[in-house]
Amino acid sequence: MQTAEEDAAPHSRSRARGSGAGEESEDEETRWQRRLREEYSDGEKALSDGCEDVPGELPFVGESDDEWADRIWREMQARRNTAASAGAAVFIADLRADAARRAAEAAERSRQILEEEQAKDDAWRCRTLAAIEAGPATPTLDMAVARASYDERWAQLDEEAATTAADLAPLHYSDVPWPLEPPTVPWGVRGSREVPAGPSLAPTVEMLRDFFLLGATGAPDVKRRLRIELLRWHPDKFGARFGRRLAAAGMAQRDAVVARVHQVAQVLMQVLGRGAIGTHEG
Repeated sequence: MQTAEEDAAPHSRSRARGSGAGEESEDEETRWQRRLREEYSDGEKALSDGCEDVPGELPFVGESDDEWADRIWREMQARRNTAASAGAAVFIADLRADAARRAAEAAERSRQILEEEQAKDDAWRCRTLAAIEAGPATPTLDMAVARASYDERWAQLDEEAATTAADLAPLHYSDVPWPLEPPTVPWGVRGSREVPAGPSLAPTVEMLRDFFLLGATGAPDVKRRLRIELLRWHPDKFGARFGRRLAAAGMAQRDAVVARVHQVAQVLMQVLGRGAIGTHEG
């Protein structure tokens, strides 16, 4: 016969096996729920090792497993879409900020270019007005042409002086062949009664020397040329030759011519004083 302890042993072992199966079943359930919570949270919240109740993790009353899984999936997708939308909004905001910065830089460059162009235009206007106020620029003198005209006009004047009738003809300022003067008189036509508004600028020693000695072929030619110019521009000799004609032209004409003759004579004496012959040959 079996004792009471022996009869109770199978039941104890059965309960032990049942208890072990329950513990194994609970461990499996716990692991499944933890995995489900991890999938559901998608890394958005810290998970504990315990089986905490999280809204949306467990099925609603009357909700099937498929409906519950679909709901969980939709909620996960909604969170992902929200995160993606937030990232896109930040990206778009950055693009707009960059576009605004570029537009501001372009506007600043345009403003600077406009100011530079306006400054150039203002400078051009100032130069134009200054040129208009200054009048036409003095053209560069062609020494060869001016010298040829000078010799030709003096030849005509000497020829006129040899006639008796010309001795009484008025000699105006514009009729005198001045050195370093272009063929076309800038302030009036020859024979006119006009005189320069102010005293003429005295020619420099170098310019007058180069003009008188243009084309000289040697020391004898230099001496001959300078002697001719001394006889032409000596104030007393000039007055003796053309005094009556200057008086016939009027006091204003006479005074202007006499002043200019003295001016040329003074510079010519400086040419001689600086050793024009040696300087020209050197």
